[in-house]
Amino acid sequence: MHWESVFAPPECFRNDEVTIPAEESRHLRALRKKRGDEIWVIDGKGGAFRVRLLDTGQETMGKVMESRRLLGEPRARVTLAPALIRGERFDWLIEKAVELGVSRLLPVITQRTERAAGPQKWRRWQRIALAAMKQSGRSVLPEIMDPRPFERVILMGADCTLRLIAHDAGDTGWSAKTGSRNPAYRALAMVGPEGGFSEEEIAMAVEHGFRPVSLGPRRLRAETAALVIITRILRDWNELG
Repeated sequence: MHWESVFAPPECFRNDEVTIPAEESRHLRALRKKRGDEIWVIDGKGGAFRVRLLDTGQETMGKVMESRRLLGEPRARVTLAPALIRGERFDWLIEKAVELGVSRLLPVITQRTERAAGPQKWRRWQRIALAAMKQSGRSVLPEIMDPRPFERVILMGADCTLRLIAHDAGDTGWSAKTGSRNPAYRALAMVGPEGGFSEEEIAMAVEHGFRPVSLGPRRLRAETAALVIITRILRDWNELG
């Protein structure tokens, strides 16, 4: 299911009414929405609400007519941990990863990462993720975490059903299928920068239960590799229809 939606965090809801923030209200005015029109409002925590507009001022008021849970959300929870790459390519990666259905994005600082990211980039990534959530018809805003060193990230996969790390010399015939009937799958997938992870990093990941996997015979750019590994996981877990 897909719908035109706006965002209002949970604190904007009170009883059966919602106050839509100013920035989202401007979007409604641009769409020429008026009193009495109905829209969908998502709270980023899994709530989707059919709302009838009561007014369209600077902060739009609306009455909740219907509520639903977890529309557009996969049952599997996939954390993508991509190494930081330059500029707009990382922005594009975030947008497409959110559209595909990742639950969390965890930027990684590796031995071959060219630079770290400051607070301004993190805020931009948040805006990109929010726009991608609305565009793709999701109802949960994926978490965008602060960039962390490789050594810390590999410790975060202990509670995951699946731990993968992209590597040219990795398993070529891998599958994300586990044989379990439990729908609450969790995966942590790591993708390196241009040039990939170092052999030291691969060895460290293997020691912590990660499985090195190949993404095919062709050399992929870092952002392309990230989307390939997400797609294969979600496909194997029957989350792509």
